[in-house]
Amino acid sequence: LGASGYIFATAVPSQKVGDFIQAHIEMFADIGGVPKFVVPDNLKSAVIKNTRSSTLLNQAFAELSEHYGFIVVPARSRKPKDKSLGEIAVQLVQRYILARLRHRVFFHMDELNEQIQYWLKQLNQNITRTYKTSRAQRLIEIDRPALQPLPERHYPFSRWEYQRTVDQSYHVFHEGCYYS
Repeated sequence: LGASGYIFATAVPSQKVGDFIQAHIEMFADIGGVPKFVVPDNLKSAVIKNTRSSTLLNQAFAELSEHYGFIVVPARSRKPKDKSLGEIAVQLVQRYILARLRHRVFFHMDELNEQIQYWLKQLNQNITRTYKTSRAQRLIEIDRPALQPLPERHYPFSRWEYQRTVDQSYHVFHEGCYYS
Protein backbone atom coordinates (compact mmCIF):
# COMPACT_ATOMS: atom_id res chain seq x y z
CA LEU A 1 0.00 0.00 0.00
CA GLY A 2 1.20 3.45 -0.89
CA ALA A 3 1.11 5.47 2.33
CA SER A 4 2.02 2.76 4.81
CA GLY A 5 4.29 0.62 2.65
CA TYR A 6 2.42 -2.43 4.01
CA ILE A 7 3.45 -5.60 2.18
CA PHE A 8 1.29 -8.59 1.29
CA ALA A 9 2.68 -11.75 -0.26
CA THR A 10 1.31 -15.21 -0.96
CA ALA A 11 2.51 -18.19 -2.97
CA VAL A 12 0.30 -19.44 -5.79
CA PRO A 13 0.86 -22.34 -8.18
CA SER A 14 0.93 -20.18 -11.31
CA GLN A 15 0.31 -16.74 -12.78
CA LYS A 16 -2.91 -17.85 -14.40
CA VAL A 17 -6.05 -15.74 -14.04
CA GLY A 18 -7.63 -17.83 -11.26
CA ASP A 19 -4.52 -17.74 -9.07
CA PHE A 20 -3.95 -14.03 -9.76
CA ILE A 21 -7.52 -13.18 -8.76
CA GLN A 22 -7.38 -15.41 -5.67
CA ALA A 23 -4.22 -13.59 -4.55
CA HIS A 24 -6.04 -10.25 -4.86
CA ILE A 25 -9.02 -11.55 -2.87
CA GLU A 26 -6.67 -12.74 -0.11
CA MET A 27 -4.85 -9.38 -0.17
CA PHE A 28 -8.08 -7.39 0.25
CA ALA A 29 -9.07 -9.64 3.17
CA ASP A 30 -5.61 -9.24 4.75
CA ILE A 31 -5.58 -5.43 4.61
CA GLY A 32 -9.22 -5.23 5.69
CA GLY A 33 -10.54 -3.19 2.80
CA VAL A 34 -10.21 -2.21 -0.83
CA PRO A 35 -8.05 0.62 -2.16
CA LYS A 36 -9.51 3.07 -4.68
CA PHE A 37 -6.82 2.24 -7.26
CA VAL A 38 -4.91 -0.95 -8.07
CA VAL A 39 -1.79 -0.68 -10.26
CA PRO A 40 -1.04 -4.11 -11.73
CA ASP A 41 1.92 -4.93 -13.88
CA ASN A 42 1.13 -5.79 -17.49
CA LEU A 43 0.61 -9.47 -16.71
CA LYS A 44 -1.89 -11.08 -19.13
CA SER A 45 -3.98 -12.21 -16.16
CA ALA A 46 -4.82 -8.54 -15.55
CA VAL A 47 -4.09 -6.51 -18.67
CA ILE A 48 -4.44 -7.88 -22.18
CA LYS A 49 -3.38 -4.71 -24.00
CA ASN A 50 -2.05 -1.41 -22.65
CA THR A 51 -1.27 1.37 -25.11
CA ARG A 52 -1.23 5.16 -24.87
CA SER A 53 -4.72 5.40 -26.32
CA SER A 54 -6.47 2.40 -24.76
CA THR A 55 -6.34 -0.27 -22.12
CA LEU A 56 -7.94 -3.69 -22.51
CA LEU A 57 -8.34 -5.59 -19.24
CA ASN A 58 -8.77 -9.32 -18.81
CA GLN A 59 -12.53 -9.92 -18.48
CA ALA A 60 -12.25 -11.76 -15.14
CA PHE A 61 -10.00 -9.06 -13.65
CA ALA A 62 -12.38 -6.35 -14.89
CA GLU A 63 -15.24 -8.18 -13.14
CA LEU A 64 -13.16 -8.38 -9.96
CA SER A 65 -12.56 -4.63 -10.06
CA GLU A 66 -16.27 -4.03 -10.61
CA HIS A 67 -17.23 -6.34 -7.73
CA TYR A 68 -14.78 -4.76 -5.27
CA GLY A 69 -15.19 -1.23 -6.63
CA PHE A 70 -11.60 -0.32 -7.45
CA ILE A 71 -10.16 1.35 -10.53
CA VAL A 72 -7.44 -0.45 -12.48
CA VAL A 73 -4.57 1.79 -13.56
CA PRO A 74 -2.04 -0.51 -15.26
CA ALA A 75 1.62 0.42 -15.08
CA ARG A 76 3.10 1.62 -18.33
CA SER A 77 5.47 -0.76 -20.09
CA ARG A 78 9.12 -0.20 -19.20
CA LYS A 79 8.23 2.42 -16.58
CA PRO A 80 9.26 0.92 -13.21
CA LYS A 81 8.59 4.24 -11.45
CA ASP A 82 4.85 3.62 -11.97
CA LYS A 83 5.07 0.79 -9.44
CA SER A 84 8.23 1.63 -7.53
CA LEU A 85 6.79 0.71 -4.12
CA GLY A 86 5.77 -2.67 -5.53
CA GLU A 87 9.27 -3.25 -6.89
CA ILE A 88 10.79 -2.37 -3.50
CA ALA A 89 8.32 -4.72 -1.76
CA VAL A 90 9.33 -7.57 -4.09
CA GLN A 91 12.98 -6.93 -3.26
CA LEU A 92 12.23 -6.92 0.49
CA VAL A 93 10.24 -10.16 0.27
CA GLN A 94 13.04 -11.82 -1.68
CA ARG A 95 15.71 -10.75 0.80
CA TYR A 96 13.78 -11.11 4.06
CA ILE A 97 11.52 -14.11 3.40
CA LEU A 98 12.63 -16.13 0.40
CA ALA A 99 16.27 -16.04 1.50
CA ARG A 100 15.24 -17.70 4.79
CA LEU A 101 13.15 -20.36 3.04
CA ARG A 102 15.43 -21.20 0.11
CA HIS A 103 16.88 -24.37 1.65
CA ARG A 104 13.56 -25.72 2.95
CA VAL A 105 11.37 -28.22 1.09
CA PHE A 106 7.61 -27.74 1.17
CA PHE A 107 5.19 -30.47 0.13
CA HIS A 108 2.04 -28.38 0.07
CA MET A 109 1.24 -24.79 -0.85
CA ASP A 110 -0.47 -24.22 2.52
CA GLU A 111 2.77 -25.15 4.31
CA LEU A 112 4.71 -22.62 2.25
CA ASN A 113 2.10 -19.88 2.73
CA GLU A 114 2.08 -20.48 6.48
CA GLN A 115 5.83 -19.79 6.61
CA ILE A 116 5.52 -16.81 4.26
CA GLN A 117 2.78 -15.29 6.46
CA TYR A 118 4.88 -15.82 9.60
CA TRP A 119 7.90 -13.97 8.17
CA LEU A 120 5.72 -11.38 6.45
CA LYS A 121 4.15 -10.50 9.78
CA GLN A 122 7.67 -10.05 11.20
CA LEU A 123 8.63 -7.85 8.24
CA ASN A 124 5.55 -5.66 8.58
CA GLN A 125 6.07 -5.34 12.37
CA ASN A 126 9.67 -4.14 12.01
CA ILE A 127 10.23 -0.47 12.78
CA THR A 128 11.48 1.33 9.66
CA ARG A 129 14.33 3.85 9.74
CA THR A 130 12.47 6.48 7.76
CA TYR A 131 9.20 6.72 9.70
CA LYS A 132 10.09 5.29 13.14
CA THR A 133 6.92 3.15 13.11
CA SER A 134 6.11 -0.23 11.62
CA ARG A 135 4.30 -0.82 8.34
CA ALA A 136 1.50 -2.57 10.24
CA GLN A 137 1.05 0.45 12.51
CA ARG A 138 0.97 2.82 9.55
CA LEU A 139 -1.59 0.56 7.85
CA ILE A 140 -3.90 0.96 10.84
CA GLU A 141 -3.30 4.71 11.22
CA ILE A 142 -3.07 5.91 7.62
CA ASP A 143 -4.26 3.42 5.00
CA ARG A 144 -7.13 1.56 6.65
CA PRO A 145 -9.29 4.66 7.21
CA ALA A 146 -8.92 5.48 3.50
CA LEU A 147 -9.86 1.98 2.30
CA GLN A 148 -13.30 1.14 0.99
CA PRO A 149 -15.12 -1.59 2.95
CA LEU A 150 -15.05 -5.16 1.70
CA PRO A 151 -18.22 -6.29 -0.11
CA GLU A 152 -20.62 -8.51 1.82
CA ARG A 153 -20.02 -11.52 -0.38
CA HIS A 154 -16.83 -12.80 -1.98
CA TYR A 155 -16.20 -12.45 -5.67
CA PRO A 156 -17.49 -15.50 -7.59
CA PHE A 157 -14.65 -16.25 -10.01
CA SER A 158 -15.72 -17.07 -13.53
CA ARG A 159 -13.42 -18.27 -16.27
CA TRP A 160 -14.07 -17.09 -19.79
CA GLU A 161 -13.66 -19.46 -22.73
CA TYR A 162 -13.76 -18.16 -26.28
CA GLN A 163 -14.36 -19.77 -29.66
CA ARG A 164 -16.05 -22.89 -28.34
CA THR A 165 -18.20 -24.68 -30.91
CA VAL A 166 -21.21 -26.91 -30.45
CA ASP A 167 -20.78 -30.24 -32.19
CA GLN A 168 -23.45 -32.30 -34.01
CA SER A 169 -24.70 -33.90 -30.77
CA TYR A 170 -25.42 -30.42 -29.31
CA HIS A 171 -22.64 -30.72 -26.75
CA VAL A 172 -19.66 -28.55 -25.89
CA PHE A 173 -16.39 -30.27 -25.00
CA HIS A 174 -14.60 -28.64 -22.05
CA GLU A 175 -11.71 -30.05 -19.98
CA GLY A 176 -12.40 -33.65 -20.94
CA CYS A 177 -16.20 -33.54 -20.45
CA TYR A 178 -19.17 -32.93 -22.71
CA TYR A 179 -21.80 -30.40 -21.65
CA SER A 180 -25.19 -29.87 -23.22
